[in-house]
Amino acid sequence: RGMRRSALAHATVALWIEQVTGERQVEWVELLAHHYEEAYRLQQERDSPSTSALRARAHECLIAASGDALKRFALQRAHHFGELAFDAAADDVERALALEAMGHAAAEQADGDEAWRCFTQAADLRIAVADPSPQGRYALALACARACEHPTRWPGIMNVRRTEAEVRPYLETGMASIGDGEIG
Repeated sequence: RGMRRSALAHATVALWIEQVTGERQVEWVELLAHHYEEAYRLQQERDSPSTSALRARAHECLIAASGDALKRFALQRAHHFGELAFDAAADDVERALALEAMGHAAAEQADGDEAWRCFTQAADLRIAVADPSPQGRYALALACARACEHPTRWPGIMNVRRTEAEVRPYLETGMASIGDGEIG
């Protein structure tokens, strides 16, 4: 009962922040992410429609908080928010978004191995989803491009050199997903 009350308190605070901040929510995204993630985590064991809504909002805010931390070069925070978003993800697309957030943080930290891991796993998830929409194909192409970036452009920041045989499938998949340039 106490955990349920705490979850409700966190959700209530998050909703209040959203109402008070209005269009300036981006300035409070880390606090929103914290409260939604805590509310979801505390209510996670209960399978209810409100738990699902809390999870979705927590994931969304955690991804946004990772991006905000990345802009401020709070790189460990950006990676951490990505990890929390991965834990809150409900499907492969949400997991890919979280991995991409972690990959961006790793890239900015010049951790080529972690960036490779995150972007290749994100690309693999997007390949498995096989979203034929222009947005899905673009997201796949971008994840593949990011996966190829470190082993080809900055191999010096990688502890483990990736072979052409490891990188080429991502290049080919990314190029194939673009097709005839119809992605805008």
